[in-house]
Amino acid sequence: MGGNTGNTGNTGNTGNTGNTGNTSGSGGTLFFADRVDLPFISREYTAADGSVVPLRNAVFPNPALSYDERKWDPFWAAWRVLVDIAADGTWAKAVPVVMNTSQVPPTGTLNWMDGNTPQLVTVTDWNGATPPSFGPLIPPDSNPPSGVNAELANLALAAQNERADALGDILGQASEFLTYFMDLASVTPASHPATVRLMNIGSLIGLHAAIRWKGHYLRARPAQLLPALMPPISTPGHASFPSGHATQSWLVSLCVQQALPGFTLVPANPIAAAGATPGRPGTPDAGSLCEAMTPGLRELAYRIARNREIAGVHYPSDGVGGRMLADNVFGMVLGVKAGNAPSIIASYNAVLQKAVLEWT
Repeated sequence: MGGNTGNTGNTGNTGNTGNTGNTSGSGGTLFFADRVDLPFISREYTAADGSVVPLRNAVFPNPALSYDERKWDPFWAAWRVLVDIAADGTWAKAVPVVMNTSQVPPTGTLNWMDGNTPQLVTVTDWNGATPPSFGPLIPPDSNPPSGVNAELANLALAAQNERADALGDILGQASEFLTYFMDLASVTPASHPATVRLMNIGSLIGLHAAIRWKGHYLRARPAQLLPALMPPISTPGHASFPSGHATQSWLVSLCVQQALPGFTLVPANPIAAAGATPGRPGTPDAGSLCEAMTPGLRELAYRIARNREIAGVHYPSDGVGGRMLADNVFGMVLGVKAGNAPSIIASYNAVLQKAVLEWT
């Protein structure tokens, strides 16, 4: 975004809307000092016919007086797509866990195991009287630890053994992480404006969906149960599950993959929208750019989520829930095959098609 919108970084702790402060360049204006005694607008220039013309008369012709599409800041352009997605309502059917009582295995960020058994956290949904909960929470001296206690034990070890090394990443990604994706893909808002817009769209939609479910599950933050975690960043002022960073970063990686040559879309099984066939990323074409870049995009998304766990502001199962939510949002809304369009959202599809051209 431009200078005026850079201060949306203040909302970074709510997920990452601050990420656009450094991913601008296609919109907004910069600030320059002007002379008080001789303002630039007061100057004159000599035209080709020899006449002296004041700069205040040098007006760009723009009969339509319309705002150029290229001038839109990627952050605010993403909001335009979010408005369409929110109005459609399909996104709200995407879930971070199978509803009612289910098991979330907090694996996939690190090989976190208790012996040879993956840890499972039981998630119970509303039953009309009792609010959602995560359990079991058992005495810390239980052996072996399970459920929430096992997650807290994992976070305690991470704080002890990994936090010092990860601190740079933790601080760098606290309010924004799109610059990490831009660096990985070697793009800038000037070189690949539509791709950067896709990143902003994925981040914003991910935050929107995550907040919806955070308000449903109302999970306490790790440091509320184990204050000794002492996170090195401010604990965000909203519920823990699912992880906003995990949802956003995973959705960003999917959106970028979708624009790359060699991306394939295959049928999937989340809740379908209005007769459309939900799609998920398939195996990229061999030797394609998508095949080459996908491992890095996926690993960066994993790392961003894991850094939040090392910081002590998320449980490992929060990250799993975030990635599951991102998969479902992508499958039901952004990766849907409906006719010849890869998305049921026209405004997203328009940005995607421009992004595809940037890589071909």
